[in-house]
Amino acid sequence: MAAGVASILLVAMAYLSVYSARSFSSLSNYEDMATRSRQTIDLVGWSFRQASAVVDIQTNAPVKWLTVTSNVSGSTAKLTFDSQARTLILTANAKDRVLLKGCDAFDVKLYNQAVVLSPTSISNPPASNPSDCKLIKMTWQCSRTNQGKLMNTEAQQKLLLILRNKLS
Repeated sequence: MAAGVASILLVAMAYLSVYSARSFSSLSNYEDMATRSRQTIDLVGWSFRQASAVVDIQTNAPVKWLTVTSNVSGSTAKLTFDSQARTLILTANAKDRVLLKGCDAFDVKLYNQAVVLSPTSISNPPASNPSDCKLIKMTWQCSRTNQGKLMNTEAQQKLLLILRNKLS
């Protein structure tokens, strides 16, 4: 009788240990994904801060990209999402830097201006072509595996960039 009770307690303790390890791993994954997304927001914001124009954009292929240029410094910055490799790469000063790995989705939208207010709504009119762009909205979502299973998915991240140095 005592051996039966002891074996039940040992099995319960083993299950709790495995559950605790999985939970700790999940929390660690969430924190790492959140940290990397915050760093991405900072680096893209810093690289695009002096942008005055969108020069190139591709939004409907397995590889998406957005390139901006600065009239002040003459430099360009490019953000590339590869859906096959699940990576988000920033190219600035002729150097590539992988910002995110395990990136499942990336989207970019261009708008004419920051916000249009009316008595009944708030809207952002989309830019008909990149040269009209004044506001860039980027969203992405990443995920990770935990003990061999795709279990962790971060909340969708959003970055809004206003082209402050736009001359026209």
